[in-house]
Amino acid sequence: MRHPIAFHVVTFILAAMVCLAAASAVNDARNAHTLLQALDVAGQVAYGVFALAAVLLRLAKRPGARTMLWAWAVAATWTGAMAPVAWGGAGLRPGIAAFLGSAAVAGLVLLMDRWARGAAGAMTGSGR
Repeated sequence: MRHPIAFHVVTFILAAMVCLAAASAVNDARNAHTLLQALDVAGQVAYGVFALAAVLLRLAKRPGARTMLWAWAVAATWTGAMAPVAWGGAGLRPGIAAFLGSAAVAGLVLLMDRWARGAAGAMTGSGR
């Protein structure tokens, strides 16, 4: 059984991430002075592009939406893990904590997408 509300929630979260990425990347690009900060900005741009692609492909019901969703999850996790290290000068432990938190959020979105497609679509790879 598919869950259309979950589909729309995931799509809304991704659309919000596009806006967040655009605003953050523009602001942070002006202030990036180190390689780690530049890499973090690149991650923001990447997760914004992947989220936008996922939203458009999901709404058009085209193949590739799940691939873009997974790419978004990787880029968002990378960016979330790098932020305290690159911008706050934090050490390894806060970076690991940020990684785990970012991975948990991305994982929940992936899980909700799987739920939105229903058990049959999730197991066979069909669906959105």
